[in-house]
Amino acid sequence: MNYFETFSELKEILEKAKIKKTDGHLAIQVCITDTDASGIFYIEDFGDRILAEPYDYYDNDAEIIGQASDLKMLFEKKLDLEDAIKSGVIIANGNTDALKSFLERIAKTPVKKATKSSPKTTTKKATAKKTEVKKVTEDTKNKNVKPKDSETVKEVVEKEIKSKKK
Repeated sequence: MNYFETFSELKEILEKAKIKKTDGHLAIQVCITDTDASGIFYIEDFGDRILAEPYDYYDNDAEIIGQASDLKMLFEKKLDLEDAIKSGVIIANGNTDALKSFLERIAKTPVKKATKSSPKTTTKKATAKKTEVKKVTEDTKNKNVKPKDSETVKEVVEKEIKSKKK
C-alpha cells in the first residue's frame, strides 16, 4: 500500500467518526513510518468536526508517530494511547493530554444492521465489490504518483482518491 492509499484509509476512519462536541481547537501532525507508505498528514479538530489533509502542520499541538496499522487501531479505539506509548508502538510528542482527550472523544461508529434482502442479491453485490477492489488494487500497485509542476499535492491526492472511487 502506498502513502496515498494509507492516508485515504486513515482519513476515511476519521471522517466517519462521530465526534463528541467540545469547545476548542487541536492540531495534530501524524507521521506514518511504514517503509512503503511513509509520509506526514495533519488532523485538525475544530470541536465539532475533523479535517485531515496530507500536509505538514508545523504549528501543531501534538504529534503522533507510528506504523499505519497501529495508527488505524488507535483511531478505531482498538489500541489505547498510553499502552501504545509505553510499549513503544506509538510515539507522541507535544500536548499528549489533549491528544488523549481527542482520541477519547471520537465515538466508535455504530455497526449498521443489514437490511433484509435475498441472499443471492447480497452475494452478487459482495462479489462485484470484491472484484472492483481487486482491480483498483492491481492497477495502483507499484505506481508512484508524483505531482506535475503545475499540480499541488492536494490536487494529486484528490485525483488519486477520485480514481479509486470509480
